Amino acid sequence: MLLRNLIALASFTALSGMSPRADAVQWHITPVVESGAVTRLDMSLSFPGDADGVTEVQLPDEWGGERELYRGLWDIRATGGEVDAASPPGKLVLRHAPGAHLRLDWKVGSGPDAPDAKLGGNDYRPRFAPDHFYFIGFTVLPQPDSLSETTAARVTLDRPDGLTLVSDLDHAGPSGRTTFGNLSQSAVFGGNLRLIESGKARLALVGTFDTLDDAFWQQTFTAIASAERRYWSSGDEPFLVTVIAEPAEPESYSIGGTGLGDAFSLFSGANMQAEDAAPLIAHEMMHTWIPHRIGRMPEEDEARHYWLSEGFTDWATFRVLVREGLWSPADFAKAFNQAAKAFDISPVRTATASDIADGFWSSQEMSRLPYQKGMLIAAWLDAGIRGRTKGKSDLDDVLLRMQRAASRDTDAYAYDLLVREVKKVAGWDVAAELDAMAMQGAPVTLAEDTFAPCGKVTVTAGPIWERGFDFSATAAAGWKIQGVEESSRAYEAGLRNDMELRSWSEDSRDRTPEKEATALVTEGDGVRAITWLPASREDFPVRSLLLADVANDAACARRLSGE
Repeated sequence: MLLRNLIALASFTALSGMSPRADAVQWHITPVVESGAVTRLDMSLSFPGDADGVTEVQLPDEWGGERELYRGLWDIRATGGEVDAASPPGKLVLRHAPGAHLRLDWKVGSGPDAPDAKLGGNDYRPRFAPDHFYFIGFTVLPQPDSLSETTAARVTLDRPDGLTLVSDLDHAGPSGRTTFGNLSQSAVFGGNLRLIESGKARLALVGTFDTLDDAFWQQTFTAIASAERRYWSSGDEPFLVTVIAEPAEPESYSIGGTGLGDAFSLFSGANMQAEDAAPLIAHEMMHTWIPHRIGRMPEEDEARHYWLSEGFTDWATFRVLVREGLWSPADFAKAFNQAAKAFDISPVRTATASDIADGFWSSQEMSRLPYQKGMLIAAWLDAGIRGRTKGKSDLDDVLLRMQRAASRDTDAYAYDLLVREVKKVAGWDVAAELDAMAMQGAPVTLAEDTFAPCGKVTVTAGPIWERGFDFSATAAAGWKIQGVEESSRAYEAGLRNDMELRSWSEDSRDRTPEKEATALVTEGDGVRAITWLPASREDFPVRSLLLADVANDAACARRLSGE
């Protein structure tokens, strides 16, 4: 029971009737060091209560695919009001004098009810390891209903002697003044860190990689940071990248991360390769601008517009990598072809924006679709703008205009600005076509000359990679095989629903219908290896960019990079 850890301290006389000050919302964070390592965090949040005398506080619950995050918070105490004993799990109902100033104190780490961290992969819960600790604001910060994202707030982060500590909360400056929404979208990272700086942008690492040394991170991070500033005509601005390298499981390749406004956190196995590191860092740093500076996203069901925030970010990232010389035209074509193929063979490629929002966190296919679809839509828009302006303008110009417009009108939505600025730049009313492709699940069309003169978009038909069972449903069922179709090659090889999956030889970087896959399953009292060719029985059309034998590669690079 969560409430067993609650202690209510009533202070109505001293605190009631206080009028909120500009810095009335204050978050105080104290890392507790034991035997040279941070083992827990002591936190407090001071804030004004509701005028009606009842304030509901939502404790961290679901975020980033994790559930019941409130179990990591313990010894929760309330000052200035009383906690209603009937508060449901994950929520506090505080009763207090009207408008009273309230304070919550709590601890994170080493709690009696906290689940064990599952080091490796996308475990976004707070981490406490011998050489580092890490947390994201969303996972530890209570959310009083009396506050909004724009409520003025102040943060104080204690720094124990001898502890290297970085956070994007530092971007608030010495005053610590920011907004309550920024407190949630924050990352705090400390321990035996190694720091790399590029102007105001910082990268902090812990652990070591098999083939990527600190010189690689220094060169790559510096190049990407400067290239993206140039792309957006932006000055030197603060950005934080945190990188945690962990031992890789045998035959495993795991990379995960999350963007947090002006920060990005990367979790990876030590066997991470350079070809994955550069585009991942570039993609996440690009989120400084997309969507944060080109217009607002929807308040509800934001995933309906992830085609814009994620897919456009991929598209702009591809261009910047070529522009900086980190990618060749062949690298661009490879990345484009992977995304185009993944979209064309996706079993959910006709999903509506609402379908994507409903399944984004529970389905692998749904979670990847907005990246693929949005990148293709960006390529379609870029080619259309270039054609209508005879090469004088492209999507870069539209994005820069969106940035300027959003700075003047902070209430404008990115979707609306996109439609408006495309019409201003190219005289092209894309509203109906864009709605069909992005929101209604219509096909994304690309002309053969989309990337001319670099090459042409071709269409080939053939069998596609087909797993043969539903991986997401299998994971949700506790690794009991689900979704085996009787007409599939997997069924033909002997795979059946409800077998226990022990291992699966899928490599998400190299899904090809020509390479056999093996599932190790429990059957009866024994373990059995089932191998099949993960190929569909029917042919599908798949698009790809076939580069021409261009005499001047520099000209092609300029076309792909938008220079």
